[in-house]
Amino acid sequence: MRPKFNETPVPALLALTEYENFAKLNATGDTESKQLEGSLSSTVALTIVLIIIFSLIMTSLVTYCFHKWQLRGKRLQKAQEEYQRDHEKSMFQSMSGLVS
Repeated sequence: MRPKFNETPVPALLALTEYENFAKLNATGDTESKQLEGSLSSTVALTIVLIIIFSLIMTSLVTYCFHKWQLRGKRLQKAQEEYQRDHEKSMFQSMSGLVS
């Protein structure tokens, strides 16, 4: 026959209490990790948005400078052509004055 123990269920209650304490600690850790994941994902999202805004601004600035450079080149070329026409016209007028 097996000996019967006349102990009260206190050890089982103690074990249940320890389990509940462990579960509470574990739940707190889960909550903290979820908060950390939430703040980390918010930080990553904010960083991505800032990178997109920065890249849009830089693209706009580079495009503006490139077009400004092209327009300056066209303006200089047009001014040079106009100068050559005026110079040729003045030479033609001075030659026609000498011939007559």
